[in-house]
Amino acid sequence: PGEEDAGVTEEPPPPPSDRICVGNEVHEMNPLTEDYEFVELCMDRCINGVCTPACGVESDKVSYLGCTFWATRLENLTPTASYNVTLSSNGNLPIEVTITTSDDTLVSEVILEPGSLETISLNTHSQLSGSGVFRKGYFINSTGKITVHQFSNNGGGGDATLLLPVSALGTDYMFLGWATQMFRSNLPYMQKMSILATSDNPTMVAFNSPAIIEVDEIEYPANQTFEFQLTKGDNLEMRTLLETGEDLTGTVINASEKIAVFSNNRCTMIPAETYACD
Repeated sequence: PGEEDAGVTEEPPPPPSDRICVGNEVHEMNPLTEDYEFVELCMDRCINGVCTPACGVESDKVSYLGCTFWATRLENLTPTASYNVTLSSNGNLPIEVTITTSDDTLVSEVILEPGSLETISLNTHSQLSGSGVFRKGYFINSTGKITVHQFSNNGGGGDATLLLPVSALGTDYMFLGWATQMFRSNLPYMQKMSILATSDNPTMVAFNSPAIIEVDEIEYPANQTFEFQLTKGDNLEMRTLLETGEDLTGTVINASEKIAVFSNNRCTMIPAETYACD
């Protein structure tokens, strides 16, 4: 298994007096020759003769680089649209990456060589259609820092997301989306919001939206606060009513634990009068 992002909280030991950094290599003095000799190549960086933790420390700045990520297959206009993630190495050594479902079912394992990129097709789950609470997340865990993107493509259009590691996620969000469009009565393009719980602890999610929100055929009035309880790997899928101009932008979301929030629309016309959603 990989290491948790920013999982090291204790103060680092004082730097050894007989070790130095040469780039990202640790070199140690040979007492007989007084020459510095190679000891190891660090996965991340070498500072003061010591390798930094492979997945960072708690004081690191918020970054898209990390070791633990959550991905999810957002709704596309075409239910059979492809869904892939790309994994890019940021390490100086081979990185082991494991992908599992929300229920810990193994999906894929791959080794990333330094400087390499791998594309993984994920088809265990169907896309997040409708609304309600689902378990359609993918947990990505690595032994060194990587970047992760997710892509969905139906041949004519699609979506892409730069995923943030769990270390960069928060508990408080304001939502930004694209208003619902009703160009075809039989194919509504409603605005959607997907919340994914990432913590081992139960997660209470409270939201207050300027628009009516529909979850599992229940309507939640605008400008009132409502709560859901989620467990790790749950997707809370919300959407607007099926009326042109309905917009969840400005929804305030507060959670008791870290969550990932995705903005989604199965088809987006930009500008609104322009056909089609590609």
